[in-house]
Amino acid sequence: MPRILDNISLDLVSALKNTLAGSCSVAISVGYFNLRGWRFLDAQMENFPGGEGHCCRLIVGMQRSPQEGLRRSLSLLKNGERLSNKEVNRLIRVATEEFREQLQIGAPTDAEEKGLRRLSAQLRAKKLLVRLYLREPLHAKLYLIHRDDPNLPAVGFVGSSNLTPRVCTPPDFAELLARVGAPLVPVGQPVRPMVHGATPPTAADLPRRAVELVAAQFDTVAAVAEGCDALAADGMMPAGVWL
Repeated sequence: MPRILDNISLDLVSALKNTLAGSCSVAISVGYFNLRGWRFLDAQMENFPGGEGHCCRLIVGMQRSPQEGLRRSLSLLKNGERLSNKEVNRLIRVATEEFREQLQIGAPTDAEEKGLRRLSAQLRAKKLLVRLYLREPLHAKLYLIHRDDPNLPAVGFVGSSNLTPRVCTPPDFAELLARVGAPLVPVGQPVRPMVHGATPPTAADLPRRAVELVAAQFDTVAAVAEGCDALAADGMMPAGVWL
């Protein structure tokens, strides 16, 4: 029976812990990995023998900054074109630096330090296998837990981004959203003609376009969000969403 975990009456961590009890492996997809936060689940991972099929497989998506997103949108690299080894290595260095910065923020508590040591031990024992997804931004939040239970062999937890009832986005995505039955609320002008058209915007045009897009988001999203229980923002201009 599906449940909605709102982290108010039902919290995700408790549900994951209960479901992980007696599990044989788990696959997790997230857009961000909080190293210190791993301690809330690491006890359940200790029960895994380690190695492929008997561990936690974690794939972490690379979140692009607004500057990175703009740089890629104006790049000559076509969508779907394979990343060069130089670009892959650069992205790995960026991710490594982000993890390092996590550890340098503030002084860890005793519980956090112990959790980080357990994380290190689980990585060495291959109870936790971490991979970076570099090809494009990965926002999916998925926990797929495999169990030795013939009646319930797998349990999945899907992030809130997959439950969005209304999507505010440029009109370019109308066809894609129609395929999955998600209602579209258009915001701003189509992006593809602006980026890939015969006359792409100049550097002088970009600040003006950004201001126009933010203004359009304020006007549209504020009206659509009225009466909603939650609102999630993402993309190049998330600052334009008014909470």
